[in-house]
Amino acid sequence: MLLSVMLASAMDAAPSLTKKVMPLGDSITVWNTVEECARDHCITVSGVPSGQNCGIGGGYRTLLGGMLKGTFRPSTGGYQEVRDEGTKRYLFDFVGSQHSLGDHEGHSGFTFADHITFAADVLTQHQPDIIMMLLGTNDMLLDGANITLVSNRMRTLLDIIFRTLPRVHVISSAVTHLNVAQCKKTNCSNAGTAEQLAETIKAFNLQAPQIVEAYAAHGHSIEFFEMNDEAGFVDVDYYCYGIHFVSTGWQKMANAWMKYITPHLNYTAATQNCKGRYSWSECDAVSLPGSRMD
Repeated sequence: MLLSVMLASAMDAAPSLTKKVMPLGDSITVWNTVEECARDHCITVSGVPSGQNCGIGGGYRTLLGGMLKGTFRPSTGGYQEVRDEGTKRYLFDFVGSQHSLGDHEGHSGFTFADHITFAADVLTQHQPDIIMMLLGTNDMLLDGANITLVSNRMRTLLDIIFRTLPRVHVISSAVTHLNVAQCKKTNCSNAGTAEQLAETIKAFNLQAPQIVEAYAAHGHSIEFFEMNDEAGFVDVDYYCYGIHFVSTGWQKMANAWMKYITPHLNYTAATQNCKGRYSWSECDAVSLPGSRMD
C-alpha cells in the first residue's frame, strides 16, 4: 500500500509533457477578423473596398497551432492538410484569459504599460511554461519618440513575469515593421510621420535584444528573435493599415514562431491521418512517442 501511494505521488509530481504556451501581445496576437473588419476605417480613409482579404481568423496563432498539432503545413496556397504518417504532433496548450479563436493573452490596443497592470494575476491563474511575447507596436504608435520610456516598460513587464514565474521561458519577438505607404494612407501613427515611426521601431528593435540579454545574464530563461528578418515581410503581406497582415503575412509569422518554439516542446509521431486544418480542430491520430519526450 505504501509503495502504491509513493508511486501515485511521484506520478502526480511529474511535470506534464504538454507545455502551456501563452501568446502575449496586442491586436497582432488577437486578429479576430470579424471584429477588425467590422470597425475597419481603411474603407473610408484609403478607399480599400469592403471585403479585402483580412487574413485568417486568429492570425498567426491559428496557423501556428495547426502546424504544431501536425494537422497542416505551409504551402503555396497558405496551407495544406497533412496526411503523412510519422508527422510530429507537438504537445502544447495555448492559455490565457482571452478566448477569441483559441486561448491567448492578446488585447487590441494594448501597450507594455497596459499588460503591466494585471500581468501578475493572469500569469498566476494560467501558469504558462512558455510566453510568446510580441508587444510594443502600440507603444511605438503612441510614444514612439520616447524609446527610453518604452524600454523601461518592457523591463517592468519582464520583472513582473519572472517574479511571478521564475522558471517560465520567454520568447520575445521584435516589433514588426510597418508598410509605410499604407500607414501614411490611413494615418496610423500618433507619434510623428509614418517614416519617423518606422525608423523608431527599427531603433527599438536594436535595443530590445540588449534588454533580453541582460535578463538572460541574470539567469532568466529568455531569448529574442528578429521577426522581420525571419519572416521577410513584403508590402503585399500587410493589411490596409500597414500594421497588421493578410494570410501570407500571418503564415510567414507563424513559420518564424514555429522555428523558435519547437525546441522547447515535446512531441509524438502520428500514425494515422489527422482531420481538420485549424489549430482548434482535434486530431484523431494514434500517437507513439517521438524522439523528444524528455
